[in-house]
Amino acid sequence: MRQSRLLAELDRRMRACPDDVAWARDMCRAASQLGRQGHAELSLEAIHHVRRHYGSRLHAEVACWLMLAEGVLHYFHLQYDHARDRTSRAHALAVALHVTPARPSCAAWLAVMDFNDDRLESMVDRLEEALSLAAPDDHQALARATLVMADALHHCGRYAEARPWYDRSRHHASIEGDQAALSALMHNMAAFRAAQIRLADAFDPGCAPRDLHLASVEADSVQRYDLAIGTRSFHMLIPLLQAQLLTVGQRFDEALRVFEAIEGAAIPTKLGATAEADRAWCLASLGRVADARFSARRTLALMPQTPEADEQAHVLARLSSVERAIGETFLPDTSTRARQALARHRRGQRALHQRLRELRVRLAHRMSAPIAAVSSDSPRRLA
Repeated sequence: MRQSRLLAELDRRMRACPDDVAWARDMCRAASQLGRQGHAELSLEAIHHVRRHYGSRLHAEVACWLMLAEGVLHYFHLQYDHARDRTSRAHALAVALHVTPARPSCAAWLAVMDFNDDRLESMVDRLEEALSLAAPDDHQALARATLVMADALHHCGRYAEARPWYDRSRHHASIEGDQAALSALMHNMAAFRAAQIRLADAFDPGCAPRDLHLASVEADSVQRYDLAIGTRSFHMLIPLLQAQLLTVGQRFDEALRVFEAIEGAAIPTKLGATAEADRAWCLASLGRVADARFSARRTLALMPQTPEADEQAHVLARLSSVERAIGETFLPDTSTRARQALARHRRGQRALHQRLRELRVRLAHRMSAPIAAVSSDSPRRLA
């Protein structure tokens, strides 16, 4: 395994540190880093090392960092309920016992999980907590919290407003040499750009959005970067992203080959219907009617596990296109349902953007660096 600059620095500090709590904090940070890079065995080894060292005499701050490391490890292995449980416990302990150093990182990771679970009001609260309390040199918390802010703005279709926050996140991650955070940033930028393109194409197949080439380049760049640094965190998601972009580009045979090479368990549950709907559209476009019919029905079976309105809109719009292509109906008024889901998504975007605007106003006098002004002419999401 290639050792990142952050892991090398943590290792150097642990070897030289005479203080047990500082040693344990760095060991837990290393465990988090290893978990984020997909090295579960090494992460667990570091966690167990700390637990063995302290036994039943666990220091409060160490307990916070341990539970956070366990939460991060669960999160990157798609064990979201366990991840939330451990991270929530770490955060609650940090608040109750006034463990000031751990609280911003715990809040930042809860914001990540809230965003992933579409708990947007809670996400805004945790973002405010992390960004308000983090010291200027708390690069761990700030790299993660600023990335969540960027992702949320990007999700709202406000890339111009998201860009300064992506830059902040990159700055904090680069200072520490946190390659896992840089990988996450690159992946998220590519994924949100691709999500905009996919949604536009689902409602107007073949519209060839101008950002398709850029999104494809970004996805390929993430894959090359992860290979170079030895990170396996996104190895399950990059092929899915590439298959979806091939679908938008109407390279249906290539897209199907990538879809079929992806193991079912590698696709997060909430994205199952999205992937299957794209697959059904590829099959229908190639005239494989029986296969498209089977795939469309499977999409319907997976739809209850698709909570986000934008993904629901994408799935329904794809199904509507499949219906027209093969001359069959899978749902009553599929196209109407798709437009209704898109309208819900638009309302959600506007509401979230307003909350983020208000948050940035509140944060303007609390953070160590000025926040970029909100631009009134920021480009909106493509679809």
